[in-house]
Amino acid sequence: MAAGTIRVLVLSDRPDLAPRVRALGFEATTVEAAELLALAESQAVDHTVTDPVMPRMGGVELAKRLLERRPKPPVVYMSGYSESSAGRPGGETTGFIAKPFAPQTLLAEVSRLLSRRAS
Repeated sequence: MAAGTIRVLVLSDRPDLAPRVRALGFEATTVEAAELLALAESQAVDHTVTDPVMPRMGGVELAKRLLERRPKPPVVYMSGYSESSAGRPGGETTGFIAKPFAPQTLLAEVSRLLSRRAS
């Protein structure tokens, strides 16, 4: 699957993140949690990148709801907190990258989870 054909939804309080994801060659849109859930109901979501700690519905609650659906979209948590303190449901359908991160780190984690899902 080529990067440009992969749709990544970004839940973050940082408006600069979606352009960084697009620069990697993915189709990326920044959305609110409720909007992301609605999109997941109506169309394919290939991947989600989220901060686990967010106002209103955080990334952990969002991931729990997404992972109840079929097919389960992979979720990458990104956080300034340590992986253990950030919490992350989902087991092998989720990944984690620490902030700040290089674009290549995000690309590697998205690719790793997508290849795991394909196998």
